[in-house]
Amino acid sequence: MFNPLSYTSSALSHPTSPRIMNIPLEILLKVFECVVELERFPSVEDDGPWRLMGVCATWKGIVRASPNLWAHITILHTSHEFIDHTLDTSQKMKGRLRTSLLLSKNWPLTITMLSVSPLLEDLAKYSDRWKTIYMVVDRLGFRLLQDLQLPILEKSTLVLQNARVEDVFEDYIRLEMKHAISLRHAAIAIRSYATINGRRPRLFLPWRQLTHLELDTRLNQLIVDPDSELPPITLPALQYLHSICDPRGLTNFITPALRRLVLTTFKDPHRDRRVDHHWGFEKVVNLIIRSGCHIQMLEFRIPTYATTLSHETVTSVLEVAPDLVELIFNVVHVQNITDVQWSEFGTHLLGNVETITITVSSRMLDLTWESFLHTDVHEEEQWQTEFIREVVDTDPKVLSDYNRNAESLLSMLECLPSLRRVEISHESSVYLDWFRSPSVLHRLRQLGKRVRLSVLPNLNYYETDHASMIQHFSYNLKCFAQFCTPPRVISLFFIVTLLGSVVPR
Repeated sequence: MFNPLSYTSSALSHPTSPRIMNIPLEILLKVFECVVELERFPSVEDDGPWRLMGVCATWKGIVRASPNLWAHITILHTSHEFIDHTLDTSQKMKGRLRTSLLLSKNWPLTITMLSVSPLLEDLAKYSDRWKTIYMVVDRLGFRLLQDLQLPILEKSTLVLQNARVEDVFEDYIRLEMKHAISLRHAAIAIRSYATINGRRPRLFLPWRQLTHLELDTRLNQLIVDPDSELPPITLPALQYLHSICDPRGLTNFITPALRRLVLTTFKDPHRDRRVDHHWGFEKVVNLIIRSGCHIQMLEFRIPTYATTLSHETVTSVLEVAPDLVELIFNVVHVQNITDVQWSEFGTHLLGNVETITITVSSRMLDLTWESFLHTDVHEEEQWQTEFIREVVDTDPKVLSDYNRNAESLLSMLECLPSLRRVEISHESSVYLDWFRSPSVLHRLRQLGKRVRLSVLPNLNYYETDHASMIQHFSYNLKCFAQFCTPPRVISLFFIVTLLGSVVPR
């Protein structure tokens, strides 16, 4: 294999600047790797290594000689857009894909295909090099994947797109990846309009070797391993499970080694809004009891404004997770969790919990991974942002509920004996006003003496307690010093410097 470090010094005869000229090639290549990885979607069209090559002839030569920089391949366009392109543009995109595959040599590939694309057939010829894939596919794509050799595939994310009219005559959608002998991480999402004439997708995976599994099982469309004579299926190595929208699909599993459980719940715009979307959590409870697993990390995610997490739902899961040491809530607005009565979660439920994290951020709607698995929710919910901030958050009753919830939360934190770390991150909101009162600041200072506390980054609850402030500053300085090792500082410096050079002028 060609070694890019053998690239001769003559290639550096036209430096972009004296400062860049003196950077050792090994460091420059490392920075290039960071630039490519930092691209949100480095595509075969204009981003990633293509942008780096556009800086100067020197960089172009280095990038072309570095196969690892071409190992991240992203297809952005939809099949409809692809057809509508001019012939020249289509040929250019195919040509760039061929160039990327050629220059990546034998390097393992990470492929992101954000919509159904005819380029999948070109990529399929290199399936023996697929290491990580994120793909939106239709029935034809599923059928194509069944026949591929995937010897080094470790992580697979597949979203079944809406089917075609002519598919109504087919039996069912079948995805079989039992031949993916290296697969450890699998994520499967079924779009809510992908079922035709009641024929539901059928899934066959190498269950016994999976360590991470994410399932979007809304509308109960997923039939898991229908040929199994003795359901449910045992996943002996599974440690991480993410159930999205509707946990009913979990009835097929036994997960004795499960330690980390993530539950994403929201009101599906394609379902009747009067339907209680929390009823399915009994399936989660049954899974834990049936498997005899010891959950150590539990996370609730709510990516929409219209969803409220009920106190009963949280309690039901906590009651079957006595070994829990980390509890996380990721929500878009505090109203998602105002129904939770924190003070009722005493030592009998959270006695072993060491870390509690609550993140309230509307940016959760924009998370790539979340939107990739359930894109049809966000457009309908996004419009509610301003309405909630301008109308709901100013209602006196709502403010009273916020204050009561905040008091309940702080009371819970104060009584947990094993608690070692608390992180509460919140966007600017009237909800924060309660935390700024002198009495609450005093309670936070007292809690901070025994717990590593990060509450509302803009809230300086140490300002009236100099001893605590010095202690807090010393701790943060120590953490910063541990982070700032020479390699990290050097990498950070060059990334910042070179990113400025990459931006077109």
